Amino acid sequence: MRRLTNLTQHLALARPFATMANPGAFPTLNDQSSRDPYEGGDNDSALGALKGMIAPRVNVLGTALQPIPTTSLTNSTQPATGFFRTNYCDASPLDPGSHTIAALITPSFLTFSASKGNDLSSLFPRTGPSSPWEKANQVPGAPGACYWCLCASRWWEAVKASESHPEGEAIVPRVVVQSTHAKWAQAVSAADEEKRKMLEKYAIKG
Repeated sequence: MRRLTNLTQHLALARPFATMANPGAFPTLNDQSSRDPYEGGDNDSALGALKGMIAPRVNVLGTALQPIPTTSLTNSTQPATGFFRTNYCDASPLDPGSHTIAALITPSFLTFSASKGNDLSSLFPRTGPSSPWEKANQVPGAPGACYWCLCASRWWEAVKASESHPEGEAIVPRVVVQSTHAKWAQAVSAADEEKRKMLEKYAIKG
């Protein structure tokens, strides 16, 4: 299957399955009502018909995959994420882009990504409490930090480009390992040891 790099394309594919599994629960913003249906991981029945099409929720640590961190700010405009917009970086054969890397979004990455033909900037607010352009929100763990389930190949593209890019490692999103699916590495053509080292290098500590 041809890789889908355009957000509109992948939403068009995901929406029918997500609404079939849980009608009316295809969130666009991370408010409390959009998060609750998915709490409980694999024991939760909210995914319905999707259950057989999603890989077991195991993260790179070998423990239960955690939902991506979402802001506690009540006026947040941070979008819901994941291929199925569940706030989980699920792995699925329905998702050829493998949106399995839980990444902290920064302006440096967005600019780099746009230069490679994958402009994600319109997904995130330019200003406000959850804008990745706000300097305070570019720090892991900040109340307004903006996280996204990123295509594994796009994250790896930034990793490799950082070796010669003027901004260096600044273009590589930091990774929340607890929320990154164990199957991310299957979407990247590189030696296992190199992938392990790079994930460890860019993992958010603490």
